[in-house]
Amino acid sequence: MEKKELDVLFKEFGSKIATDVEAQCKEIDTAWTEGRDEVAAELEKSFNEKYSKVDGLLETMQKQIDRQDNDIKNGLSPNDKIVKSFSEVVNENLKSDKYKEFSKAKKGEFVFNYKASDMTRGSFISGEIPIADQEPGVIGKTPFRQTFMQNIVPVGFTSNYSIAWIDRSAENNDAAVRAEGGAYAQSDVTYTRRTLAMKSLATYYKVSDEMMDDIDFLASEIRSEGVGQMERLLDSQLLTGSGSGNNLTGIQANATAFSAPTGTALQYDDANNYDAIRVAALQASTANYIPDTVILHPTDWELTLATKDSDGSYVIAPGLISAGNVFTYQGLRVVANTGQTQGTIDVFDSTKAKIFIRQNIVVKLWEQNEDDAINGYKTITFVARGNQRISAEHYGAFINGTLSAIKLAINKV
Repeated sequence: MEKKELDVLFKEFGSKIATDVEAQCKEIDTAWTEGRDEVAAELEKSFNEKYSKVDGLLETMQKQIDRQDNDIKNGLSPNDKIVKSFSEVVNENLKSDKYKEFSKAKKGEFVFNYKASDMTRGSFISGEIPIADQEPGVIGKTPFRQTFMQNIVPVGFTSNYSIAWIDRSAENNDAAVRAEGGAYAQSDVTYTRRTLAMKSLATYYKVSDEMMDDIDFLASEIRSEGVGQMERLLDSQLLTGSGSGNNLTGIQANATAFSAPTGTALQYDDANNYDAIRVAALQASTANYIPDTVILHPTDWELTLATKDSDGSYVIAPGLISAGNVFTYQGLRVVANTGQTQGTIDVFDSTKAKIFIRQNIVVKLWEQNEDDAINGYKTITFVARGNQRISAEHYGAFINGTLSAIKLAINKV
């Protein structure tokens, strides 16, 4: 419909509504005045129902006029006359002074398109409206410690139940100088074949079908959580596993306990953590190994870095090198991790151990475990197999002790 035609129709329609409103308001007022309360109430109800619908129609017509007004303002038809806004027409035709006397009857009150109260978020909205924008995935997680053993010790793979190796378990070395024509001194060596079985690590989660169906990220989250849990278990076993039963062979269970060097030359005034680390490394060195790693708790490493002299100045230990948060000290790679017990240190030659993986972490989804099918569950399993080879002939490459005991042993009395 053209704008001019719509203008005319809108004004005629508005005028007709105004006339009808005037007549009905007078009728309602007369009914209240004459005491015909029931009739007045019924007329008032009919009035509100009728004009609440008309209000919507007028609003639709006005929106079309407003759109055409916008076109005119944008230069599409500059010769057309811009009509008054909807609010202006209503004020002229429905809310002018001559109708104000009908805004209140003698009994009760009626208002065209009446609103009970102002709407606020607190009073008129329950639940989450509007729906919040949600970041994908799981954002907040309490962090776990970083794993480190597979970054230190060499890793190999096997496709068998166990691995085997040969140790030189004994040696009789009688090599000696000899005179011309003299007999050779005899030596002998004993070799022993060793084996190591692969051990299993596992866990599982049981999740309802509804959770799996309704939460799109749940499957990947559980996979991530389960894999992380398995990696930390393996890491812990490689350091602290006893090797007995179902436990893996760990470094600490096969390490040589720290033993204080003999003599007074290695006694220190006010022995500190730097001294303790060096002397532990010395024990491995004197056993003809080349120590390259020290593992300690982050708090102990911080206390080591915070060592001060008698004047309160920080001790910059010779041989301490840093690159960001990566430290080496006297050629030892420093690993500060909460997987180590506070107060304990391990200093060792990492080449004298080897991690063997029979099966990397395998994730499977089961629907027939126990009564999963009839109860609507899925079982997610995680399993890995492996072990760590440490030859009994190389136990001297691994030194374990506590900082306090080592410092006490080397402190000059």
